[in-house]
Amino acid sequence: MTLSNRPRTDPACYSERYDPQGSDPTMNIVKQMKWLLSFGLLWFGILALPIHADEVTNDEPSNNEPVKTELAADQSTESKPLDLADQSTESKPLDLFEAIDQGVVDVKFVARSAAKGRLVMTNNTEAPVEVLVPEAFAGVPVLRQFGGGGGAFNIPPERITRVDVPLLCLDHGLRDPSSSKPYEIRPIEDVVSSPALIEIVKAYANGELPRGASQAAAWHINSEVSWNELASKLTGTVRSFNRSSYFSRQEIQAAMAIVNRAETMTDGQYIERRNWKSPAMKAAAAKENMDDEKTDGKSYEQDPDKVIDLDAEEATAESDDTKTDESGAA
Repeated sequence: MTLSNRPRTDPACYSERYDPQGSDPTMNIVKQMKWLLSFGLLWFGILALPIHADEVTNDEPSNNEPVKTELAADQSTESKPLDLADQSTESKPLDLFEAIDQGVVDVKFVARSAAKGRLVMTNNTEAPVEVLVPEAFAGVPVLRQFGGGGGAFNIPPERITRVDVPLLCLDHGLRDPSSSKPYEIRPIEDVVSSPALIEIVKAYANGELPRGASQAAAWHINSEVSWNELASKLTGTVRSFNRSSYFSRQEIQAAMAIVNRAETMTDGQYIERRNWKSPAMKAAAAKENMDDEKTDGKSYEQDPDKVIDLDAEEATAESDDTKTDESGAA
């Protein structure tokens, strides 16, 4: 076989043998590009479909936002009366002395020492009670007075709550208290006469003042003990071997500053007496009135028809006056 008779394998010959229509190779490339472009657009559409779905889901809430706002407004209008009702039914803290007067709680005051006391409060009702202990109150036994303070305390139904309170001694020169002695709690306004002292007791009970300086200030105001006497006061008794200063120099200086500040703050103020009577005081007064009524009734019932002789009474009075004049002249 000569070279001239060998089948041609070049592109032109390949086209002539296998493409009898004689299509142009450039057109084939264009068709391939179109197919590739269509295929690429198809994949792009498939990949972009989730993004558009997210956008649709995000747009749906935005279209429904006014509906949600209206629902929220309706819910808020429905809940407001409930909130107001709940607030109206909530009980406010009851003043300690009002709670005692109403018989809601029973209170016992125990002076454990000159610096510490305890309130034992018993809830007499079947519901929880929140009791507000005044910032300053007085514990009054037979011979000694103490001042303390408290706060708001919740007492479970028919339960006992014990609250420890800091104390200041208000009367100087008496023995330290004992837990075995009975004490009564009273409003401090009915016990002391100095507004400055009340402010000092409040501040001490709230932890704003140190004990030593506060005690010296209380004795200086309530018992009128001079600063020199307080500075020379010693611990213990005469029988004690080792006695040291009751107050330091710094405590005396601090007490002087405390008194000055309290008197400046309360300048022009006066104390409004509550005239509060404890249950024991009310019971004693009621018993005394009953005894007086019984005594008056007995004296009248012994001889209701008795007639008083006025002439005899005048003669007796004149004789008594004559005896008095004679004894004075002698």
